[in-house]
Amino acid sequence: KAVDVLTRDGLLIRRRGVKTIVANRIPKLISNLTSFSEEIRSRDLEPSNRWLLKEIVTPNESEIKNLELDDKQLVVKLSRLRLANAKPIALETAIIPQSILSSPDLIDESLYLSLEKLKVYPVDGIQKISAINMNKNEAKLLDSKVGSAMLVVERKCYLANGKVVEFTITQYKAEAFHFITKLKK
Repeated sequence: KAVDVLTRDGLLIRRRGVKTIVANRIPKLISNLTSFSEEIRSRDLEPSNRWLLKEIVTPNESEIKNLELDDKQLVVKLSRLRLANAKPIALETAIIPQSILSSPDLIDESLYLSLEKLKVYPVDGIQKISAINMNKNEAKLLDSKVGSAMLVVERKCYLANGKVVEFTITQYKAEAFHFITKLKK
């Protein structure tokens, strides 16, 4: 019963027929505008990624709405598997108007450091958090089980002039993260 309680509380991860392990969740502050790399380094872990997609595309309806574009503008779409200490922990797709980022080749390991070099760094933003279950492809990429929980963060960030600079969807492996926010009255 004690193991069941620890599993329910997220302190243990039980994989039927395999093993039960201690959950090493990464705390993720959701009230600060920081890059994935900054956040992971602040936890004494080493961030890295594997690029899945880097291209210029015509945005879909959701991307047009979220980036506040007209339907003739192109976007740079960046999809990658995010890792901490070489372990897969998240899938991320960032969409940036091509008028802000002319080429996906201008992005190296950190999107925010690259945007800062181009002097188009976000100063604020809004996030929406939801939960979904992993499909077969997501589970394979995240070295997890089909149907496992993912925490999905949709982030829309703005430049100082109020223009939208990015729309990013990050799907966090729920067993690897817990989200923290500071509340004030």
